[in-house]
Formats: sequence, C-alpha cells, structure tokens
Amino acid sequence: MKRFKFKLEPVLWHRKHMEDIKKKELAEVFRELKDAQDFLSSLDRDFKKTQISIQREESIKIIDIEKVLLFEAYMIYLKRLMEQTQIRIGEIEKKLDKKRKEYIKATKAKRVIERLKEKQYFVYMKDMEIKEQKFIDEMGLVRHMRISGKR
Repeated sequence: MKRFKFKLEPVLWHRKHMEDIKKKELAEVFRELKDAQDFLSSLDRDFKKTQISIQREESIKIIDIEKVLLFEAYMIYLKRLMEQTQIRIGEIEKKLDKKRKEYIKATKAKRVIERLKEKQYFVYMKDMEIKEQKFIDEMGLVRHMRISGKR
C-alpha cells in the first residue's frame, strides 16, 4: 500500500514556522507591556510614598523647606516620568494589537493548509478503502472460482 504524501508539506512547515515566529514576537511585546506597566506601578508607589513623606514633614512643627522643595522636585520628576511611561504603554499597546493581528493572520494561513491536508488525507483514506474492498472482493471471487472449479 502506498503511503500518504502531502505535496504541500513544505508550505505547511513554512506556515507553521511563520506562526511560531509571530507567536514569539507577540509574547515579546506582551512582556514589554508588562514591564512598562510594572515600571508605572513602581513610579506610582514612589509618588505616593513621597506624598506621605511630605505630609509627615508638614505635620511637624518645624518645617525643613529644603527637604520639602526636594520632595516636590522629585514628585514633579516622577509625574513627568509617569506621563512618559503612559505614552510608551499606549505605543506598546498599538504594537501589541499589530502583532496580534499578524499572529492571527499567520494562524489562519497555516490552518488553510492544514484543512487542505486533512481533506486530501480523507480522500486518500477513501481511495484506500475502495482499493482494499476491491482486493477483498477479488480474493473472494478467486476463492469462489477455485472452490467451484474443484467440483
């Protein structure tokens, strides 16, 4: 019996490879987004800690102006950094959307070839069943003729 051979196997392999590449790219952008979000969270925590420190300094009767000014300058720096990080997160989210679409497209392209392979395999199996049935019928006929010929 002849083994099933899918003629577009190299195309299927290439499409699987492309899907893997797109999947890795998507994962990298996800990681980049998570890192940026984590960084923004740490900036936010620092900002809140600094606010608390300023409030603590102001609650003391003797106010160290230099310290308060330093805290305020640091808070301005943190706010600016947070705004830049939020802009960066927006850019990463756009990039993520693009990579997600590329991955979906690669997956669909691979799936088309996989379906074609499945259909061709189904046709191959039907053909094999027909050939096997013909062979069984012929063997039955030959056996019947031998038995009939002996009488």
